[in-house]
Amino acid sequence: MSSRLHGSEEALAMFACARARTLEAPCCPLARYPLKDKRVVIEVGDVAAPLRASRGRFDAVLLDVDTGPAVFTASRNADLYDDHGLAAARSALKPGGVLAVWSAREDRRFEQRLRAGSFDVTVERVRGRLKKGGPEERHLPRSAPSNSA
Repeated sequence: MSSRLHGSEEALAMFACARARTLEAPCCPLARYPLKDKRVVIEVGDVAAPLRASRGRFDAVLLDVDTGPAVFTASRNADLYDDHGLAAARSALKPGGVLAVWSAREDRRFEQRLRAGSFDVTVERVRGRLKKGGPEERHLPRSAPSNSA
């Protein structure tokens, strides 16, 4: 992602954390050195692998991959957004967990796929920059809490 317009990425984290009722978002100014927190684990690699291998592990899964679920710079990323990828993400969530997906454009088919996969879907439209000024580019973080509580 470009670091020039990152407001929607910050919004994605804020929406997911608010819906998951979990830790404050890492970008919060009150969070001192969140990466040093013992509860934080950094995994480097294909995001699909820990999703497939984890069952009920995560409070929230935030996907900010390519330009979202419709257009890819790497075709292998399409697997994250198909029925199997969504099932893996849902399985990796704790009961009441949240899947949040960043997208550069609206995708009603993806929203339908989320609903078919037992997610409650909320689409949030935000500016590329959260502060006033700059381009009017809109991005669409999606927060999708799992239906099971």
